[in-house]
Amino acid sequence: MRVCFFIANLGDGGAQRQCVALLNALQHTTEIDLHLILLGPGQHESSLELARLRVHRTEVRNFADPRSLVFVIRTLRRLRPDLLISWLHPADIWSYAATRVIRRVPWVLTERGSTYPDEAVYNVRKRFGSRGAAAIIANSRPGSELWESLAPRGRVMVIPNMVLESQLPPATADDGTPSVDCLFVGRLERQKNVSAMTAAFTRFAGVHPQSKLVVVGSGTHDQDVRRIAVSAGMESRVHLLGFRSDVPTLMAAARVLLSFSLNEGMPNVVMEAVAVGLPAVVSDIPEHRALLGADYPFYVRLDATADEAAEVISAAWTSGAEMVEHAYSFARGVLRASSPDRVVAAYVDAFADVVARENDRALRLDRIGRGQTRS
Repeated sequence: MRVCFFIANLGDGGAQRQCVALLNALQHTTEIDLHLILLGPGQHESSLELARLRVHRTEVRNFADPRSLVFVIRTLRRLRPDLLISWLHPADIWSYAATRVIRRVPWVLTERGSTYPDEAVYNVRKRFGSRGAAAIIANSRPGSELWESLAPRGRVMVIPNMVLESQLPPATADDGTPSVDCLFVGRLERQKNVSAMTAAFTRFAGVHPQSKLVVVGSGTHDQDVRRIAVSAGMESRVHLLGFRSDVPTLMAAARVLLSFSLNEGMPNVVMEAVAVGLPAVVSDIPEHRALLGADYPFYVRLDATADEAAEVISAAWTSGAEMVEHAYSFARGVLRASSPDRVVAAYVDAFADVVARENDRALRLDRIGRGQTRS
């Protein structure tokens, strides 16, 4: 079965990390002839294995450049894959257009989120996905519910993110004292609610003078983080590291993870925190509850004040290993379905189902065409 993935680039982001992990894992199966279309370079490309993957790449000024579509059409015409699977909205939009030109290549859309602003690009994506996708694979139940509400033509299914588990132990200083790092990992964009997170940390740091906030990632809201830190007199204790490839090491060096997102798909970094036993202070949103359960003790309401959020950080900061283990009991059950073997098997089964349905559809159309020719 020839499967062609399409993602604009493998830049900084949890969705891109998941794409790399899945591509690497799929190369250990014998059922898949694996291909990847890229429109530009990205930071996570260095983690991509190439033993059984063929990469088809071009570079465009921006992902809306019509030359992107021309390249995708030419690549599909040459490859004739059994299916095309797209990852994130630039690839989703071009996949719809390309599969209108290259017929009988079913398109599978992957949903990495669950909520989107009322903006043209996202509304077009939803319209195209509803009309053109042969299947939609969401990484969370809220994501699948988004598409089910649109009554799409294709089947909607859920395959969770693959857990990217680190085996590194929680860090302590040379003298055995606990870490003093609060860690954030993600894009510095509105969805991640980094302003509220930074404000909460400054309140928390006021009574924990040894604490630091380590911010990993980049984005348009980096200046907001700096401004809030400076305003609170905490600029020396807030460290913006930009993109880092050593997230497992940084996570092992942290004492608490912070994730105040307004919405998520299946939250990659929180999954990793569960896997290594790092307490996570998270926003009280459906996507976090789906992973952590209703009784998780370190939720922060979206309308919480900075002082209220700081109290939750304090509770996680002082929690012991036994409390964290108990807090993650529900999540560990969820993660059992996210092991690499299970996720890969689910994708291979989904691909086979899409191809079989497309073949049946093609046979029906051929019979109809032959009947019309005879008449």
